[in-house]
Amino acid sequence: MPPGKASIVVPEKPAENLKDISHNVGTPSLKEGEAALADVGSTLERERDILQAVMNGAKNSHLVYLDRDFNFVHVNQTYAQACGYRPQEMIGKNHFALYPHAENETIFARVRDTGVPVEYYDKPFEYPDQPERGVTFWDWSLTPVKDANDQVTGLVFSLFETTERKRAEEALRESEGSVRLKLESILSPEGDIGNLELADIIDTRAIQSLMDDFHQLTHIPVSIVDNEGKVLAGVGWQDICINFHRVHPDTCRTCIESDTQLTTGIPSGEFKLYKCKNNMWDVATPIMVGERHLGNLFSGQFFFEDEPLDYELFRSQARRYGFDEKEYIAALERVQRLDRMSLDTAMKFFTKFADMVSKLSYSNIKLARSLAERDALMDSLRESEGALCKANDELEKRVQERTEALRMETRERLRTVESLHEKDRLLLQQSRLAAMGEMINNIAHQWRQPLNTLGLNIQRLLLFYDMGDFNREFLQASSEDAMELIEHMSKTIDDFRYFFKPDKEKIDFSVNHTIQQIINLVYDSFKHNQISVITKAEGEVLINGYPNEFCQSLLNIMQNARDVLTERKIPEGVITITSAVENSRAVLTISDNGGGIQEDIMENIFEPYFSTKGLNGTGIGLYMTKNIIEANMNGRITVRNIPGGAEFRIEI
Repeated sequence: MPPGKASIVVPEKPAENLKDISHNVGTPSLKEGEAALADVGSTLERERDILQAVMNGAKNSHLVYLDRDFNFVHVNQTYAQACGYRPQEMIGKNHFALYPHAENETIFARVRDTGVPVEYYDKPFEYPDQPERGVTFWDWSLTPVKDANDQVTGLVFSLFETTERKRAEEALRESEGSVRLKLESILSPEGDIGNLELADIIDTRAIQSLMDDFHQLTHIPVSIVDNEGKVLAGVGWQDICINFHRVHPDTCRTCIESDTQLTTGIPSGEFKLYKCKNNMWDVATPIMVGERHLGNLFSGQFFFEDEPLDYELFRSQARRYGFDEKEYIAALERVQRLDRMSLDTAMKFFTKFADMVSKLSYSNIKLARSLAERDALMDSLRESEGALCKANDELEKRVQERTEALRMETRERLRTVESLHEKDRLLLQQSRLAAMGEMINNIAHQWRQPLNTLGLNIQRLLLFYDMGDFNREFLQASSEDAMELIEHMSKTIDDFRYFFKPDKEKIDFSVNHTIQQIINLVYDSFKHNQISVITKAEGEVLINGYPNEFCQSLLNIMQNARDVLTERKIPEGVITITSAVENSRAVLTISDNGGGIQEDIMENIFEPYFSTKGLNGTGIGLYMTKNIIEANMNGRITVRNIPGGAEFRIEI
């Protein structure tokens, strides 16, 4: 078994059957056989319990054993709980009936059929009956269990959930991306501060310390809140805010809406006094970075010294939101009261403070960008110096490597060309051997009639001798007839020998003469199959090339046409060969009335070893024809279907 292709092998049978036991210990009584059978059953039950205990002991792993049809045989507690079942409730159920999944079912079937285990990491899965879980992720493996005959009898399915790790990794990537984006926004000269939040820019600890000292001196509440309503620094918060308004979800929402909605549109360097949606006074001034509004500096919640409290309004609020009325009114009465002059003085200070924070924050960003740009320039300068030092060595090394690569590439290309030449030579040899077989068949047809005639002449000599008509004149005539037949047969051999004689070099030859030679070679064979050959020549057509190879190419096409006409039992098969000159090119067409070529194989017929004749075809005839015409004679061969049949067109 290959490394890494583990599988589990179990005995084909868990124990000997009763008959085997009887053979081993003699002929037992029925009682002894029943006892042996009971021992086997007890052993099997004990092994099953041990297996289940082992599976349940794998607390973090989900383990199941499935039969060949993917039905549950054993299920550990962890797997069953994740699926919302008890282990015994799943036994006998089909895995893919509970959890349909076409891709996984294909994987299970492949492991069962091939016996090759698989492993996957962080594979996503959605429980169809638990949509609230969303997409979960699993590391899982599928191991085939084999019997003693190496046949797969079941599958061990082991899973480990990686959902939490996967989500943590995704959250970490998102966090890293956010931090990287903010750093680029601060440090890059082209960075967009629109990616920054107020908390990314200001030093909240330093500002909190200043606010604590200011409140100890003036007792005026103050805070900094960003555009999302998040409090970044603050002091002097009132009990009514901390214990009531910021606790109840409805009043907390109105607090945030007041901080974000009622403070929009305040010009830089000014402040706005307004009552929040919980009916207490606030005053705010914007914090700007560049020209972007990132938050506000607030003072609140408070009442003015000359302002009477509207107890009925706040009692109604207590009833509306379910506050303890007594405690709520007590907290209301503890709210700080400010005189208008002190508030106006404080807000002028806060406005200047907010403007200072804005300008310092923006200046810090510009300074950070300048320092980053300077560091980048210094790094670039050092890199340039290093690059200049390495340039000559690297250039020389690259030239050497490229020279060696070109040398290796040239050597490999030469080997490839030699291999292709050898392949073409072998294919040509195969093609010639196949054609030689066809020629031997043609010789048989060519010689059959002359041999019959010779046989009759020889028999006639004896007959005339017995009849007394045998004389010199009759012997002379019979001898001349026999010699004429022998010369014809000898010429046939010369024709075939010429056909297989390899061409040494290109010569000019007549296409029409070559066509007639081929017809002479195959005439008797085609006549025997009731196939007629028609030639149409439009003047003399000459070609410069290899005449014997050209003969072989035409013969391959004609023999294919003959095979189609014979196979399809065309009653009057016709092969038509035309030759002409078009635009200074010799053009030949060979067509038949055999019904044509299937469109889905039209593009494949010139490929090597492609044949529709099964064991009767070599699949190299038309490949060699194309190779001879296009590679050896700089021509072009195409094929198409015409009414009633197919047409091959050769242009040289």
